[in-house]
Amino acid sequence: MHLRAIVGLAAIWSATAAMADPPSLSLPIDCVLGQDCFIQQYVDHDPGPDALDFTCGSRSYDGHKGTDIRVAHIATIKGSGVAVLAAAPGKVLATRDAMPDIAQYSPNAPDIAGKECGNGVLIDHGDGWHSQYCHMRKDSISVTAGDRVDRGQPMGLVGLSGLTEFPHLHIKISEGERLVDPFHPTDITTCGDDPPQLWAKPIAYAPGGIMALGFASSAVDYETVRNGPISPETLTVDAPAITIWGYFYGLSRGDEIQISIRMPDGGILTEHSETVSRDRAEAYRFIGKKRTASTWPKGRYDGTVEILRGNQMLDQRTAHITID
Repeated sequence: MHLRAIVGLAAIWSATAAMADPPSLSLPIDCVLGQDCFIQQYVDHDPGPDALDFTCGSRSYDGHKGTDIRVAHIATIKGSGVAVLAAAPGKVLATRDAMPDIAQYSPNAPDIAGKECGNGVLIDHGDGWHSQYCHMRKDSISVTAGDRVDRGQPMGLVGLSGLTEFPHLHIKISEGERLVDPFHPTDITTCGDDPPQLWAKPIAYAPGGIMALGFASSAVDYETVRNGPISPETLTVDAPAITIWGYFYGLSRGDEIQISIRMPDGGILTEHSETVSRDRAEAYRFIGKKRTASTWPKGRYDGTVEILRGNQMLDQRTAHITID
């Protein structure tokens, strides 16, 4: 049976089930939040046409029904990839595993009508509770309908299937027909208070920040950063340029981006500051300097990227490169 049909049946079956305590959830992706994966979007708590996350912040979009946990670069999901894990024990109700991994902004993106979840897994945790895992990698799913899964059991890999523009796992939690935000499980139409989370280890709110940064010897375009990562450990003294790039998520209007490169003697090679003009789910910036002398001074160059929100430092990272 198809995944969408099973979702519908699950809602009917659970409507008559006796409700019980919710499942305790573990992180459904094999990564370290804030280091090699990031929460891109939260469940929408605004019942109208606008969008609010569970803190009443802007890290959602209208009608978003799950939590999106992303990796920075498309290259990360290739090869051995990033494992998708069962968030709690349960029984697999359905899977889908044959949709291609093609981002929806691509010119050859397939028709995903009725299959927006892409490749995925649906798990019944009992007493009306379900978790659904979406956008998984084609041919990676290792469980089938009827299997019992344990907490933390690998079920497949993060992919780019279905309605997605970046590599991530979308996890949706429901109790019967009720959509549940694991960060704010009491009410999907309110925000701002702080009820106990469904996460076994509470997860701090991520207001946005820096996903990655690195050096290059030329201008860096958006597609290169999206596919990345790119950051050599060394450059030669005759490199045509020295550039530093930053890749961001969850920027808000009014945020300030500051980027600088320091030379081995501590002096500033180049720097840049700008104010973000509108909310951005993701963005990148780079600055650099072309070589004008016969060679670059040898030594370590430091590239720093900072994001300020109001008078507070939202995030800061520094990368290093050696020229020899």
